[in-house]
Amino acid sequence: MGAVQYSSTPVFFPEVEGYTDLMSIALDSSGDIWLAGPTHDAGIPLVQPLQTVGPNIFNVDSDLSGLIAEFDPSGTKLLFSTFIGDLLGGAPTIEMALDSSGKVHIAGVTGSELYTSPGSYRSSVDPPPPNNFYQYGFAAVVDPGVQAPSLCIPYPSNVGLRFDSDTPVGSTTTLGIIINNCGPLPLTISSIKSSDPNFGVPLSSNGCLQTLPVNMSCTLSVTFSPLRDGAFYSVLTLTSNASIPSTSLPMVGTGLPGGTTPDFAIGTVPANPAVTVTSPGDDSPPVTLKIVAENNFAGTINFSSNSCSVSPAGSLSTCSFSPSSITGSGTTQVTIHTTATQTAKISSPRSFNGWYIQTICIVFLLAAIFFVTPVTTKLPRLKIACGFLALVLILICDGCGGRSGGNSGGGGNSSIGTPTGVPYAVTVTAISGQTTHTATFYFVVK
Repeated sequence: MGAVQYSSTPVFFPEVEGYTDLMSIALDSSGDIWLAGPTHDAGIPLVQPLQTVGPNIFNVDSDLSGLIAEFDPSGTKLLFSTFIGDLLGGAPTIEMALDSSGKVHIAGVTGSELYTSPGSYRSSVDPPPPNNFYQYGFAAVVDPGVQAPSLCIPYPSNVGLRFDSDTPVGSTTTLGIIINNCGPLPLTISSIKSSDPNFGVPLSSNGCLQTLPVNMSCTLSVTFSPLRDGAFYSVLTLTSNASIPSTSLPMVGTGLPGGTTPDFAIGTVPANPAVTVTSPGDDSPPVTLKIVAENNFAGTINFSSNSCSVSPAGSLSTCSFSPSSITGSGTTQVTIHTTATQTAKISSPRSFNGWYIQTICIVFLLAAIFFVTPVTTKLPRLKIACGFLALVLILICDGCGGRSGGNSGGGGNSSIGTPTGVPYAVTVTAISGQTTHTATFYFVVK
C-alpha cells in the first residue's frame, strides 16, 4: 500500500507501479477530501477521469504525472480520480484549491503539449529545440458537477504500446487495446489515427468507431509495419466527445533489417489507412503505396489492374496506379474505382386477365363489323373503312386492357452498383522477378 499523509489523517491508494505524493489537500462543502500531487503510478484506479494516460513510455524529463482525486469523508471510497499533464513531461509539480462553488482550481508545471480548452488564455507554446525539454506553468479549473463521457484505457495499456518483439522490415506485429466508457454518459469515438505511417489501425479490426453505452467497452488492433530498420515513435490519437476530446497514447517499435538478399518492402502511407468513398460510382482518394529497396535491390515493379484484388466478392470495383512502375525505391498512388448504381425500368408482363379482356374485345368488334356492314354491299371502299376502324379499335383495346396493373406482379426497378456500408479489403500485389510482396488496406462506400 502507498500512503499519503496530511497532518494526522491517512488516505490510502493501492500501490501498483510506483509511489504517489499527494501533498495538496482540501475539503469541499460535503466534507469530501480532495487530493492533488505527482505520481509515478500509472496503475492507480481511475474514476470518471478527464485523462486516462499517466506516467508513460514517452516521459523524457520526468516520469511523474499529475493526479487529482476525491474521496468520501471517511477517506475509504474513491469518488473521482484523473491524471493530468503533458504526454512528454507529465506534471511533476501540481497544487490545488477549491472555491465556494465546489470547483477545483489546479496549477503546476508541465511540458509543451498539454491539452488546452477552447477560449484558454494561451492555447499553445512554442516547442523547444530538438533534444531539449522545457517546462511551462499551467492553470486549470475542474467542475465536478458537470457530467460527461470518460474514455478509459486499462493499465498497463495506458502506459503506451511497446512493440517489444523487434519486427523485420516488411513484416507486421499487432497489439490489441481495450477502450472503456467509464463515464456516466454515452461515449462516441469519431476517429483513431497514428502520427507515424509505420503504425496503423486496420479498419477490419477496429471496433471502436461507434457510440459506447455507459460501462461498455470495445477493442481495436494497432499494427507496426516498419518500412526500414531502426527505432520508431508514434502517438495514437483517439478523438471523442469526452471532456478532453483528444486522448494521446504513445507507441514505440523497432524495425530489423530484412537480410542480405536484395529485396523490397511495400506498405501504405500511412499504415492501414481508413478510406471512405462518398457514394457508389465515385473514386476513392488516392492511397500512397511506398516501395523501399533493401540490400541494393534495383528491380522494376509494374502495376496494372491485375495487381489489385478486392474482397469480399461483389464489390464491382477496379484499381488504377500512378505511376504504373517503380524501379528500386519509390511511391505510387492507387485509386479505387467503384461502380455506380444503375436503375432500369422493367416492363410488366401481360397477365392472364389482360389477354382475356383483349380476346373478348376482338371477338366483339369482328361481330359488330358483320352486323353493321350490309350483306349485299359490294363497295370495296366501305369494307376497307370498316376494317380500318376495327383495327384502330383493337389497338385501343390492347392499350387499355392488355397490360396488368401494379398489383399483378408487374414492372419495377433493377439496381446494381458497389454495395454500401461493407468494409472491402484491397490487396495490392507487387512482383519483381520471383519476389512477391503484398500490402492491404480497406475502404467503405457510404
